[in-house]
Amino acid sequence: MALYRRFVAPVFWGLIAATLYWVCNAYKLNDLGIEVSEYYGEQFFAVLATLYAIITALVLVKGLESFTALEAAIHKEAMKIRSLNAYLMYFTSAAQPAGDSHVIEIRRQLIAYATNVLDQRSASQSSKNDRVIDTCVRETAGLVVADENDRAALTEIMHGFDALRTLRANRVNVSQERIPDYMIVMLAFMTITIIIPFYLHQVEGLSFNYYAVFVLATFGSFIFFLLNDINRPYEGLWTINFEPFVVAREEIAETFAQDLPEDVPEDVPQDVPEGSSDGRAREGAASKITDGPTKETA
Repeated sequence: MALYRRFVAPVFWGLIAATLYWVCNAYKLNDLGIEVSEYYGEQFFAVLATLYAIITALVLVKGLESFTALEAAIHKEAMKIRSLNAYLMYFTSAAQPAGDSHVIEIRRQLIAYATNVLDQRSASQSSKNDRVIDTCVRETAGLVVADENDRAALTEIMHGFDALRTLRANRVNVSQERIPDYMIVMLAFMTITIIIPFYLHQVEGLSFNYYAVFVLATFGSFIFFLLNDINRPYEGLWTINFEPFVVAREEIAETFAQDLPEDVPEDVPQDVPEGSSDGRAREGAASKITDGPTKETA
């Protein structure tokens, strides 16, 4: 269905426009006797085409900038989660047994964080992952510092959770950016304005005008379907890639299993099964660590 909407549908609208143009000529519905001098006609189309190109470029650039910014925000947020997981390794040695339970809980929450983002990627901001970060910060207070390396790692972890909260807010804000409806309506009006003049003149037999009407209507439809995809980055054929969060969750799940103490809580799996290349088995293990998806957003 998505393939049809984005490739077949624009061609369909182009054929509709060309067929309607043929009907108008065949039944002389457009024989209105309107005369426009060749000079003014050329000037009109030159100005209109220039304005159309400028507005189309502005709209596409605006949409692509938001799309690219959202992808960058997702990568930064996922990398911050992986960075926090790496710093936790300073507190999982045999010399730090008191910190093991806190490390386990922090990693549980980081897996839950990534799962929430993947489950609720298209929703607006709420307090779900804010509470996850708050829990991690409380658990961080229980980590035991044995040397200067641990102290430096603890400082990075504390700053990291503060940065994660900021990165999350930035991702949500960028994901809510949309191309203004006014710009899309203006672009649609100009597309129709470019095509309508062809319907005002009677032509005999086959003419280049049929091809021009078909091409203009088809490419105009392509542009609007493209803008629709850009305005909905979580749906459609051209979507945002959330693979960085999948990778982060799998990485934490692997280290989670390696660092579990002997007195591991009953609700924490001691093994992370080896999955296929697409990570489905690991995602299944990670979902056991969390309480499952919720209706609240990430």
